[in-house]
Amino acid sequence: MSTAEGDSGTTDLTFTVTLSAAAEGTETVDFDTADGTATAPSDYTARSGTLTFTAGETSQTITVSVNGDTDVESDETFFVDLSDLSLGADAIEDGRGRATIRNDDEAEEPPPPTEPPALRIDDVQGAEGDTGTTPFLFTVTRTGDTSSESSVRYRTTNGTATAPSDYTAIANTTLIFTPGQTSTTITVAVNGDTDVEPDERFFVDLSSPINATIADSRGRGTILNDDDEPEEPPPPPSEVPNLRINNVRKLEGHSGTTPFTFTVTRSGDTSRASSVRYHTVEDTATVPQDFVPLSDGLLRFRAGQTSRTITIQVKGDGKRAPDEIFYLQLREPSGATIQRGRGMGTIVNDDPFLTIADASVRAPSTGRGVRHRARACSSRAGARLTMVR
Repeated sequence: MSTAEGDSGTTDLTFTVTLSAAAEGTETVDFDTADGTATAPSDYTARSGTLTFTAGETSQTITVSVNGDTDVESDETFFVDLSDLSLGADAIEDGRGRATIRNDDEAEEPPPPTEPPALRIDDVQGAEGDTGTTPFLFTVTRTGDTSSESSVRYRTTNGTATAPSDYTAIANTTLIFTPGQTSTTITVAVNGDTDVEPDERFFVDLSSPINATIADSRGRGTILNDDDEPEEPPPPPSEVPNLRINNVRKLEGHSGTTPFTFTVTRSGDTSRASSVRYHTVEDTATVPQDFVPLSDGLLRFRAGQTSRTITIQVKGDGKRAPDEIFYLQLREPSGATIQRGRGMGTIVNDDPFLTIADASVRAPSTGRGVRHRARACSSRAGARLTMVR
């Protein structure tokens, strides 16, 4: 037989002693408890005595008290032995009863080791301005266990933007998180100018963390060009109209093609028909990977018509790259003069960069809890979930 011991007090175990046939007169048998892996008096209360069967009786019971505790231990056993049966020793068919005290206590598992917090830096973009400096504020966040102090080194790195002409470089510097602090900022001064140029990039790189890990080590700063080509003076009065082409700036898209539509306007005397030839010119955007070229097009204006459009197909992709530029050039006007003959097409990159970090959930520690831990890693195509019991 067996019983759970309980956490306190006592639990009774009852052994039944039976005769195979009713006693014709009074019969007696002695009993004693005996230690096994359970020992008296710590695990149970030892007993000894004599059972008496009167005429007609076939069974008697022996009760032993088991002591409860909260110790984490293996199941334990003890025994009750019969002896000195008045019918004779050879009449005892089974003289030993075994009791199993089942352990019902669980050890409190120590909490899992605390993982250091993870650091991430964001990307920043903004217009450069025409003069002075513009502050670019990069936010570094700390997630996970932030109860202790952490630190990390950082510095700027040139991209298409270079120091000191485009921004003020920062050499290796230490960024400190105080206990409980979850975010702080790094400020980089960007220099304003009036140059017409593509958008430019520089980076802020994190390294050498202390009491932390780095989940995203590079922040990208994009300096958006906010300068237009200088306004050309109005042309002298002329009997023929003037032609101007505008600039176009659009996102490239992730697939297929995106139409970049340039508008050619005609001003002045538009009472007669005019025409102009045009072609595309590569710059940082090249053929055939970035756009579909036009080598020799002809744009016609009817009498009274003041504007026409030319569409260039830009190819989308999923590559992370700087913004790129190409041009649409007007030439060989007929019945008109060219006032502004080059339109700039800016292909704006729109491809992001993704990261993911570890996460964990721990169930309550009381009772027979179940703990779950999930780990997600940016270097794999999918996150793996593991349940630990």
